[in-house]
Amino acid sequence: MKKQMKQQKKIPVSRICEIRNGELIRYYGDETTFTVPDSVNIIAADAFRDCKKLVEVTLGAQVTSIHPGAFSGCRKLHRVNFSGVLREIGDEAFANCEELATLFLPRTVYAVGENAFRDCKSLKTISLPAELKSIGAGAFSGCSALEELTLPEGIVNIYTKTFFGCSSLKKLKVFDKLRSISSFAFSQCSALEELDLPESLTYIGRGAFSECTALRNFQIPESTGFMGNYAFSCCSSLESVIIPKGIKAIGSYAFCACKSLGQVELPNELESIGQGAFSVCTSLSEIVIPESVKSIGRKAFAYDSALQTVEMNPSITILEEETFLQCASLQKIRMPDSLQLIGDRTFLGCASLQSIYLPRELKRIQTRAFEGCAALNSISFPYRMEQIEEWAFSECKNLETVILPSAHTRIGVGVFGGCPRLATLVVSEGTLLLRQKKRRWRVPENTQIIYRAELELSQLLAEFSSQETSAERREELRKEIGESVRVLTKRNKMKSAEQIRENLHRVALALEDRASAEDKPTVPTTPTIPETGQKEKMPEETEKTDSEKI
Repeated sequence: MKKQMKQQKKIPVSRICEIRNGELIRYYGDETTFTVPDSVNIIAADAFRDCKKLVEVTLGAQVTSIHPGAFSGCRKLHRVNFSGVLREIGDEAFANCEELATLFLPRTVYAVGENAFRDCKSLKTISLPAELKSIGAGAFSGCSALEELTLPEGIVNIYTKTFFGCSSLKKLKVFDKLRSISSFAFSQCSALEELDLPESLTYIGRGAFSECTALRNFQIPESTGFMGNYAFSCCSSLESVIIPKGIKAIGSYAFCACKSLGQVELPNELESIGQGAFSVCTSLSEIVIPESVKSIGRKAFAYDSALQTVEMNPSITILEEETFLQCASLQKIRMPDSLQLIGDRTFLGCASLQSIYLPRELKRIQTRAFEGCAALNSISFPYRMEQIEEWAFSECKNLETVILPSAHTRIGVGVFGGCPRLATLVVSEGTLLLRQKKRRWRVPENTQIIYRAELELSQLLAEFSSQETSAERREELRKEIGESVRVLTKRNKMKSAEQIRENLHRVALALEDRASAEDKPTVPTTPTIPETGQKEKMPEETEKTDSEKI
């Protein structure tokens, strides 16, 4: 008798759900299984939301539409038997159905809404019908058990976060009609190793493949014309990339933290490289920037610890702040002749940078631009530079020789602070209050001050001593050298021709370094002052203070 009482009669549908005009409005039951009556055409929004006990549901033969949130939060729902006439699945219809393991959509379905199966963490197998035309943004995001998927031929756009966080997805097949992949579409698909994209693709959105940490081989189709910010950021296994010629701009942080990226090929049609685009690419050893590039964003190559050489095109006028920040292996960089500004901390911490060529058109070097360039030995500034800002060359521990620009150049405080080996500082005639400026610039007390006129004389001597100089030119040089010596002695810049020789010895290294940087012949280390046919009377050898000399 007790057994019979336990076997209760099946509760009538009318008592556990509300149905009006063919639409199931709300389900009130607590059964583990439920079959939707054949009289129902539509499952209303939120009709089964948060039914905590529901394990299996069978849709009636006439159900054509499942509205938004209909089964959302049914955390124990394991199986759904769809009707053969179903046409559309609304937004968040099955979101957070954490036990749903398989999904076989009937061939009649043409649209899956936004976030329709979001966070279905057990969903491992999905079969999508060939007639499917649209998959909404975030439709399968967070389906962390999904391993492989074939997208129907009718899918031409993959929308925002469609497969975001599908951390087990290893294989995805797409067809030739795919045109766009939107923002974060495959972000955090950490098991995705390779992906073949069709030549029909034109658009890769912001963060589309970010944090695909297993992605090793990837070819961007030639048809691609746009690549968004963060497109491939944190793809730590990506080894090489060829940017197609259709892309005019690489977005900000597009390849940031691609730590295995060792080879990058940029097209000749590229016009700009965005902020941080290749920052923290710790395997990248060299980069060739095409002539077409007109702008490079701040931090574009920052923290690329293996980067050794950089070649830049002639049309860049500004190096933004921190462009090569902490590129500790950078040894050589050829800056374009058009360059006018080097930004804040552009080369800060480039400890291996041994020599730099500062272009003639350079007008301004900003704060801490070369701070901590410990291997830097000498610097020669363009004469017409306008400003060198605070601490620009501070902590350059091996800096020995500096040739400063015009006396009118504004030079900030501490520009040579922490440069204990600075032995020679070449200044222009007309530089006033030199003693005070040495203190302001943090120049060591024992640094020897030499004037630019002596350098000019040294260049004349170098040409005079060269075996390639003709006899006719030697006669011209003899006169120029004689005049230069007379001018120097009359200005009391040096006491005698003997002192000229001594000073020339001190600047020989600077001249060699500058000649090397400019690809010119080096000067002799022991210059000879030729006889000029007239002996110049030297001034009395009375010692003067710095302020009297200026």
